[in-house]
Amino acid sequence: MGKLGTKHGVRNIYPIKGGCRWVYKWEIIDHTGKTRFPSRSFSSKEEAADFKKEKDAELAEQGTSHSLSPEDAKDALNAMRILVGHNDISLSAAATFYLKHNPLNQGVTVEVAVGDYLLYRKPKVLCSEEDLKIRPIRAFQRFAPKTYTDRVGISLKQFKKAFCGRSVSSVMTQEIVDFLMAMEIAAETYNNKMSDIKVFLDWCVQVKKCCEHNSAESIDALAGEFSSPEIFTVDEIRKIIEVSVAHDPQFIPYLVLATFAGIRICEIQRMKVSDIDFDAKLINIRPLVGKSKGSGGVMPRIIEDLPEAVWKWLAAAGGAALVIDTKNLQKRRIRIFEKAGIKFKANGFRHSFATYGYAYHQSDAIVRKQTGHRIPDTFFKHYATTVRKSEGKAYFSILPSVERLPKQGSYKPRYTSKIDWPDVSQIVADVQEIGYKATARKYTEGGGIYVSDVSVRKRLKKFDAVVRRQKPKCSGELTGTN
Repeated sequence: MGKLGTKHGVRNIYPIKGGCRWVYKWEIIDHTGKTRFPSRSFSSKEEAADFKKEKDAELAEQGTSHSLSPEDAKDALNAMRILVGHNDISLSAAATFYLKHNPLNQGVTVEVAVGDYLLYRKPKVLCSEEDLKIRPIRAFQRFAPKTYTDRVGISLKQFKKAFCGRSVSSVMTQEIVDFLMAMEIAAETYNNKMSDIKVFLDWCVQVKKCCEHNSAESIDALAGEFSSPEIFTVDEIRKIIEVSVAHDPQFIPYLVLATFAGIRICEIQRMKVSDIDFDAKLINIRPLVGKSKGSGGVMPRIIEDLPEAVWKWLAAAGGAALVIDTKNLQKRRIRIFEKAGIKFKANGFRHSFATYGYAYHQSDAIVRKQTGHRIPDTFFKHYATTVRKSEGKAYFSILPSVERLPKQGSYKPRYTSKIDWPDVSQIVADVQEIGYKATARKYTEGGGIYVSDVSVRKRLKKFDAVVRRQKPKCSGELTGTN
């Protein structure tokens, strides 16, 4: 006989399998202390479960006098006797006054409340078996598993550290304001942290019931100052592209996708060349490619209506044989900006695309669909600046001066081979005939640069797919040591 009751100790439901029927009995202790066990039977377990849910909801919403202990029932009767002599005081007014000055669970500390709150909003997919056994947990599927505590968790951990050892109900409004002001943060960050704390304290009032008043409710948000987004000028973009072509042509595909298509860095790194449809002139940002947008989830999108500059640059960089090289991306980008003599701006490429794109198309709907902005307010707040339409046209009129970009510039990858390797099939043939060490000596004599047998093995491993297609079925000679 398992216990399937509510969390109230005086009202428990027990299932009893009796023949083909399910009987539920629940314990009632009235104000005299007498125990009764009313029951009700059902033809199926499902019907019984529905009845249990109805009873639980009724108890949670309305309560019942039978759920009071003998001591609580006695206190309630005494309170009614006192109120009878004061006709001007209602029972609800008296209860409100009492709870305001004597909140439930008043001793709950900030550390405990923050921990329970983060667990409460934890996505079900991240909950352990032990987490799922705790009843207050609510599985918020709308929170992205990787980001559900990113901002909120940081804000509340800072709040917890500042008020360590204090009860939630003891934290005053001015103390919260002083805590936020002492951090010396930007207005937008201040408002975000204040919002996180407000929601947390609302939860403490409504769910945790460890305080009766949200002490952050009356705190006003700071008015942020308008600041234009950091974008590159048309001349700066032109200079960056010129340096990239001369110094690192392999950088161009990334630069074009970020500058002229507005794709995020993380999305470019996850993209495949097959996501670019050169015939239809569109780019597919698949769900596995798109950036997670917090509570809104991932936003896949099809990027269309891109200027001709995108397709001419991608064609010059290789077309269908394009290679999106993002290795050592940050170091290469730093070197290019140093050579161009231009100050780097965080997210400057994407911001430039959105700002000049809005001026070019004269429509936020087109640009928001391309960039993946759901909310118009965010777009207008960050990108709708005083850039002229002529500047937008000039921005997207930066075209390649050649049909095909050079394969190699002055930039040398960190592990660029120093010898002119022969075709892979020739290396395989040499290894099968004379072994790794003799092959290494052969290439050392021919190229004038020392080649080790280890480098020969690495070369073959790099082209493993080619080796597997070309080596004979009996590969004992290739794997032997000479």
